[in-house]
Amino acid sequence: MFKRIVFGFLLLLGSAKLISQEKLFFTLINSKTQEPVPFANILFGNQLEGTMSDINGKFDLELNKKISTIRISCLGYNTLNLTTSNLNNNEVINLEPINIELSQVNITPGKNPALTIMENVYKNRNINNPDKALDYSCIVYHKMAFFLDIPDSVKKAPGKEKNKLIEFNRNNYMLLIESVSEKNHIAPEKTNEKLITGRVSGLEQPVLALLPAQIQPFSFYQDHILLLNTEFINPISQIGLKQYFFLLEDTLLNEKGDTLFYISFKPRKHSTIKGMKGSMHIHAPSSAIKTVNAETIQEQSSIMLAIVQNYEQIDGNNWFPDQLESRLRISKTVTGQTFPYPLIGTGKSIVTGININPTFNKKEFTNIKFIDETTNQDLPPLNNYRFHPLSAKDSATYHVIDSIGMKLKFDAMINFQKNIIEGYIPLGYFKLDVKKIFDINHYEGLRLGIGAWTSEKISNKISTGGYYTRSLKSEDDNYGTGIRYNFSKKLQREFEIIWQTCLKEVGSFTFLDGYTPSSQERFKKHAIANMDHGTYFSTSFKTRLLQYFKTELSYQYEDVKPVIAYPFNAVSQLIEPYFTNHEYIFKIRWAHKETFVYSHFGLTSNGTKNPVIWANFTVGNGKGPENFNYKKLEGQIEKTFRTFHSSKAIIRVQAGHISGNLPATKLYSAFGTNYKNSSLETPFYFATMYPNEFAATQFTSVYLRNTFFTRINKPGKFKPEITISSSFGISDLNNKLLYNNNLQTFNKGFYESGIYFGNLARMFIFKYGIAVHYRYGPYKLPKEIDNWAFKIGLEIGL
Repeated sequence: MFKRIVFGFLLLLGSAKLISQEKLFFTLINSKTQEPVPFANILFGNQLEGTMSDINGKFDLELNKKISTIRISCLGYNTLNLTTSNLNNNEVINLEPINIELSQVNITPGKNPALTIMENVYKNRNINNPDKALDYSCIVYHKMAFFLDIPDSVKKAPGKEKNKLIEFNRNNYMLLIESVSEKNHIAPEKTNEKLITGRVSGLEQPVLALLPAQIQPFSFYQDHILLLNTEFINPISQIGLKQYFFLLEDTLLNEKGDTLFYISFKPRKHSTIKGMKGSMHIHAPSSAIKTVNAETIQEQSSIMLAIVQNYEQIDGNNWFPDQLESRLRISKTVTGQTFPYPLIGTGKSIVTGININPTFNKKEFTNIKFIDETTNQDLPPLNNYRFHPLSAKDSATYHVIDSIGMKLKFDAMINFQKNIIEGYIPLGYFKLDVKKIFDINHYEGLRLGIGAWTSEKISNKISTGGYYTRSLKSEDDNYGTGIRYNFSKKLQREFEIIWQTCLKEVGSFTFLDGYTPSSQERFKKHAIANMDHGTYFSTSFKTRLLQYFKTELSYQYEDVKPVIAYPFNAVSQLIEPYFTNHEYIFKIRWAHKETFVYSHFGLTSNGTKNPVIWANFTVGNGKGPENFNYKKLEGQIEKTFRTFHSSKAIIRVQAGHISGNLPATKLYSAFGTNYKNSSLETPFYFATMYPNEFAATQFTSVYLRNTFFTRINKPGKFKPEITISSSFGISDLNNKLLYNNNLQTFNKGFYESGIYFGNLARMFIFKYGIAVHYRYGPYKLPKEIDNWAFKIGLEIGL
């Protein structure tokens, strides 16, 4: 028996050796960067038959086939012809990279065969797109490493610090991230992805673990591919088929006998689209994507991103992503500082545990598409999911960077950035309110002060605080205190009580989450020229509900003393009398199919392609020289859409209506931002109308802005963004108001148009521009220069 076992074991070894000798294995690498070359074509002799390298640059040749020569070709590399008799098993083959100019376009007579193939890919996109065709679940392991791109030829550099940097970079990564996500999907658009575990070198809390999963899409079939929070036109789209040039570089038959078309793509020579360049393998006859190798264009951004995707037929019919890779190249910091060597980030995502017949509970699918659960204390070990064990460099990175992170308190730095995004400066058990430190407007002039709230170190749920500011021009003191209770950050559910004595703008109203903190609309407050002084007590409760709704229910008591005559009163310059008031307010925001990411940084919106609708309902009653009761209804709808592939438009419609009687300060009047014919560019307000120039109890305003992106594919940093705008408004006053004969309104229609030249200059993360607007129609002013408004533009963006 023992002899039989030994004989069988030896026979097994012999057969294994025989099998191993039937194939030769090779790896293709870039001769300059020493990185693998994925998806290169290997043709056998002069035949169409061949194979291609995988995502790691590996391929094999069968010895039983009579192959004397092979031809290796890949977009961006010199073609290589080799004699197989000169090749050794496990040999590394170097490919010489070449530069491909974007402007080089080959035109062939008749219809381009590559375009015909790509049109078929577009026609069959919903069949081959796993997100549209399949319900599925899978596990995705992500790994991303950051390092400096220091050439091997650089052995030493001038200066001791640079030499230390070079040595450190050779033995360690600057940053190493690992994470695992569970992805569930119900076709065509319900997705639920959870980050279940992760590790980030240097951090105790893996707050950056979601980064590799967010860099590129799971499939390459969307009309617009989102990379680095920027939308690029997909070559597989109606616009892409017209704006890209496609070239059939090669055709090969794989080992299964299937035809693969190797097609390169890039924006046409004079195209103005924000696009990519690269190549694809298209499978015939399914017209499905087999591989994608795409990268952003250097002229479009200082941050370069290349992505690689490989698809496999998982059941002989349906195509599914197998591996995803990405490569970031960053030469400058967000503040414009140049790195001594470019910072490179290489990521790999491996898809396993694929199930295309899952059983789901549809109630588990919400509009929160991605949830980072690494905030939990008990995380499953990464060892259970790693596709390959950690390399020596990986282990060294964790060991070294973790110790550095602990010493330099990297977690505290991340917490600082998180608070800054929210508008606070963390100081131990307290956090300073940045908005209270410094501000400026036309009425108050410079406003200085301090405000602070208790931090998460005291409680994650309850925060209390207060503030004091001094208005230097108007010589007013503002102060207040409050308490907040956070029920759920995921649902943005919060209760707040605020008491304050302060100045408030006359005639204004706001919508719930009306604009983002980085929007130019925030400059509206700098145009404030009329304010009341009062004491205010308010309570509010906010929450998200039914996925797409956010609501706020609030009560406010006001004890108001007007301190200035209002400009819309053309006859009387008397200051309005003191009054007290109670207001009950309900606000709602509806964004259909808006999606979110929930992470350590809170709930972040991905936006929606549908219109966003806001509404406010207010009931008020109070007492002044006479009693008053009123109801207010305000609404707003906004839609962003593409007018062309290189431009986008935004239309916003606002309306308001007041019934009953009320003090003059409660009339709508804060429509304009013009102050002495110059101010900051503030979209969605009348740029040529003066603050509180008109008053209304009912109004409708329409704002249209169309932005054209220029020089997208041109070299250099000068890429102006030209915005053409037009605004229209009409209003009226309720006849029941005793003072309406003295007040100015724009019931004949107010008209203005303008042009804004944005992104004329950059400094750090700020973009500067200039604008000019002109007022015309029934309310055109007698003095011509008064109809013009000149603005300075300031935007935040990369």
